[in-house]
Amino acid sequence: MPEDAAPIESPQINILDPVYQEEIDLKLTRGQALFVYNFLESNIQPRGMAMVEFSYDMMKRFQVALEPVSEPQVAVETAEVVEETKETFVSKKTADGTTVFENNVAIKELMEE
Repeated sequence: MPEDAAPIESPQINILDPVYQEEIDLKLTRGQALFVYNFLESNIQPRGMAMVEFSYDMMKRFQVALEPVSEPQVAVETAEVVEETKETFVSKKTADGTTVFENNVAIKELMEE
């Protein structure tokens, strides 16, 4: 660095100042938010309790914003379709007392034989 160049000082920001505590709305794409989150996660080095609290709050906000979006739960009702037929059934009692049901079509076929 040349001797005549003055060192550049970065502005100091007091994160506890109420001006910096105000919430703002900022729209980022999911990719942009993930990029910022990953950058902060690997580079943030809080010093002091105030910075630790500030960093923790910021990272939690990113985590909430980056949670996977769940698809809405859709209730699906299923119904069994039963084909309507015009068949009739006949019941008979056997010698031992049990009831036997026969299809009317089967009885017609037997009668035609």
